[in-house]
Amino acid sequence: MAYAKDNDIAMPAPPQGGGAMSDAGLTQKQLSDMASEESPLSDLFSALADNFEDADADGDGVVTQSEVMEYAKLNDMSYLEREPALSVSA
Repeated sequence: MAYAKDNDIAMPAPPQGGGAMSDAGLTQKQLSDMASEESPLSDLFSALADNFEDADADGDGVVTQSEVMEYAKLNDMSYLEREPALSVSA
């Protein structure tokens, strides 16, 4: 899996074909499921699922990548920072 860097926090690049990190966003259930998988971002997904109402800034029932980035920034999740050259392959 390739990682995109935005605002110094590495997030998975949106998959082709509308996968989990597509512009459509993620539901609380999807975030919970992703938190249970071994991933460099499991802690983030867990925090988002646990604080879904705060992370879902527009209240539409899904958390988009921009909402994830804003939530991480506002909640001092700097531990998610990655080196620009880091990439993880599945």
